[in-house]
Amino acid sequence: METIVSRSNERVKQFLRLSRGDSDQPDLFTLEGPKLLAEAIRSGHEVRSVFVLQGQESRLPPLPGADRFSVTREVMEKLSALAEPACLAAVCRRRDLWTAAELDQARFWIVLDGIQDPGNTGAICRSADAFGPTPLVFLPPAPSPFADKVIRASAGSSLRVPFRGPEAPGDFAAACRNAGRPVWGLAADGGRELPDLLPETPAAFAIGNEGHGLSPEIRQSLAGTIRIPITAGVDSLNAAVSAAILLYHLWVVRK
Repeated sequence: METIVSRSNERVKQFLRLSRGDSDQPDLFTLEGPKLLAEAIRSGHEVRSVFVLQGQESRLPPLPGADRFSVTREVMEKLSALAEPACLAAVCRRRDLWTAAELDQARFWIVLDGIQDPGNTGAICRSADAFGPTPLVFLPPAPSPFADKVIRASAGSSLRVPFRGPEAPGDFAAACRNAGRPVWGLAADGGRELPDLLPETPAAFAIGNEGHGLSPEIRQSLAGTIRIPITAGVDSLNAAVSAAILLYHLWVVRK
């Protein structure tokens, strides 16, 4: 196992470019910690390289074909985005879990319409994994499900949830029209209450940015709007909480 002692090592630089999203290799992603590495392996993604803190080499699982590097604490601190670095970090190549045809056949989609916060995105991925799996659609500027902050916030669920995107809201709305898939929007002033919604056909459900709501392109294409009943005087729910309630409702409907 090669030892890396320099924070300016080319392998370290490559890892940092990937973790920032600055790489020209969109099929590669980074993660930190034994639990998320185990989630990546369980989800069928390929581990390309792994960096382990000196003295922690025994914590590595079998990784056939992966490059392994033992690193000093200073190097691990450079690699890590955490206040307290994990004992390992890895570069993985993602595997597409569903084909385009399988995504098209899914009964329900959840659309992240401009949700920017990685914490909210990760929480939605976790709910889509728990009540599904339900495919997610990422409309810019929603972060990638393979962004390191999203992976952490999802506890690894973003590595398993089927998804499509990124794509422009207008293009997505047109694709739904052409496919005969209605798009419903979640809104605090929605026209129908969620418990009354029993969709009979494949449908998409859009959740907008907490500050600006649904994008104009999506709002113009809606079949209707839905609201989650809440106590009077409360303005609205967090986007991730709304998504979890919606996903649970759709999970019950599917069953």
